[in-house]
Amino acid sequence: MKTKKIEEEPTTKKEKVIDIVTMVIIILLIILVKKYVFTNVMVHGPSMLNTLHDKDVMILDMITPRFNGYKRFDIVVIKTEDTKIIKRVIGLPGEEVEYKNNKLYING
Repeated sequence: MKTKKIEEEPTTKKEKVIDIVTMVIIILLIILVKKYVFTNVMVHGPSMLNTLHDKDVMILDMITPRFNGYKRFDIVVIKTEDTKIIKRVIGLPGEEVEYKNNKLYING
């Protein structure tokens, strides 16, 4: 059985430049999406048990809150000087939050 040798045409300089520009654009888009749209966050510690466990990995949506704001019981990531902390929203602006006798009271 004979096999045919397929000869590839040499790529032109213009095609190489187009390929490089395309790769650079794709890389830039990935970086922008990771920085401004979605990013990953790892949970450190037990403070969010039973919902989140130590070393769980979450995908953080950074766009929705900009348009819809935060709602009660949303899980948020707060960036401090040293680290990021993950907490749940329980009180909204203007509300009075009180925790007593193992019960959470919002506005009484």
